[in-house]
Formats: sequence, C-alpha cells, structure tokens
Amino acid sequence: MRFLILLCVLLLLLINADIRLVNGGSVCSGRVEVHHNGVWGTVCDDLWDLSDAGVVCQELGCGAVIEAKSNAYFGQGSGQIWLDDVACRGNETTLKNCLSTPRGAHNCGHNEDAGVICQTTRDPCLELNCTQGEWCGEKDDVYGCFCNDNKNTHLISGFDTFGLSQFDQP
Repeated sequence: MRFLILLCVLLLLLINADIRLVNGGSVCSGRVEVHHNGVWGTVCDDLWDLSDAGVVCQELGCGAVIEAKSNAYFGQGSGQIWLDDVACRGNETTLKNCLSTPRGAHNCGHNEDAGVICQTTRDPCLELNCTQGEWCGEKDDVYGCFCNDNKNTHLISGFDTFGLSQFDQP
C-alpha cells in the first residue's frame, strides 16, 4: 500500500512538471523540454548559456550547472519548439520566468535543441527512506520502494535496483 501511495505521488509530480530533461541518462542531464498548453516541446539553443542552464538545474532540484549544451547534443526532439532566445539573469526560480520570445515563436529547427548537464546531488533512493526488507528501484525515471520478501529482485522485470547495500542483499 505504501508503495502505491508513493508511486501515485511521484507520478503526480511528473505529470504536473513544467520542465523535464530527456535522453541524458540521469534526472539531471538531457535535452530541455517545457510543458505548455498540455504539450511538451523543446527549447532552441539561440543565446543558450550557463545562466539559462543553471536556472533549469535549480528548477529540477539538481546541483550546480556543469554545461549548457547546444546543437541537439542529447538528440533532436520532435513536435513543438516552445522557447527561443532564452535570456536568464540567473536569479530566476523557473525557466518560464526568464526573458524569451513568446511561446512557440522561434527561428530554429530541432537540430538546435538545448540541453543541460547538472551535478547530480540528490539520490532519489535516499529521499524515499525505504525500510529494511524493501529495495529501491527505478523505471522510466520513476523511483519507488519495493517489498519482496524473497529478495528476488529479478521478479519485477525492467526495474534497475539501487540501495541494496543499505539493506539485506539477495
């Protein structure tokens, strides 16, 4: 039951997010995508710099910015390009508070999608506080605590397990 409640909370956070990183291999790196009018879209790399990337890192709860990436470093997105000519001062709390062209107005293609690499300072498994007898797992960037009395983590296919060293290993 605890797992279901936690999973629902995590899904609601993901659904209500205004920004996400895609194709980066971690929750703190990837192509920047923003949510507007029910549609996810990318950000153009025109004027994209460390100040802009730093706002994204902060908004996502990651550590400090390492790099602002351009030229679709994390692969080209598809569909809508929502932001262009983003110009953050660096003190904004969200990317939507930065100066930019109006949403949807741009002069770029997806070969110019912006990305970020942030320090990964948060450990979702530590934040979940899984108890003894539970293990932390991730699937599609959704983390949860899983109970498995037999400790046969392979029974739940597709999940990467983390934090086993903190508890009884199988």
